[in-house]
Amino acid sequence: DEEERRRRMSRAGDYFSQAAAQGDLVATAVLGFMHYRGEGRKADFETAQILIQRAAERGEANGMLTYGVMYLEGKALTRNPLQAFKWFLLADQHSGGSSTITSRVKGYLEHASEYLGDSEEAEARRLAAAFVVKAP
Repeated sequence: DEEERRRRMSRAGDYFSQAAAQGDLVATAVLGFMHYRGEGRKADFETAQILIQRAAERGEANGMLTYGVMYLEGKALTRNPLQAFKWFLLADQHSGGSSTITSRVKGYLEHASEYLGDSEEAEARRLAAAFVVKAP
């Protein structure tokens, strides 16, 4: 039932929070996503942005994907399709061949490109190529 699902999500959030506190970037990205969507954690765009940005800038593909979604949706960040496109490209590059990430990225790239001209898309590609992963 719904109440049991909420309890399980809350417990999962506790585990992800502990792992994120120890520097686990996957857990950091997942915890940020939980805050972004309000699942297992209180919806909190500021906390979501901090966690997801940390994971994305350190090269975690799911964090990169979610950071792009945040830019595309314009909920936690100012809407910016160019930045979204850049982060989607980076997520694909850092996915390690994950078919789950790659298939999601493809759809998001197509959606983001609808808002970009050729020069903007080229700029996003240039920014992605210049990206350097931050040290933990």
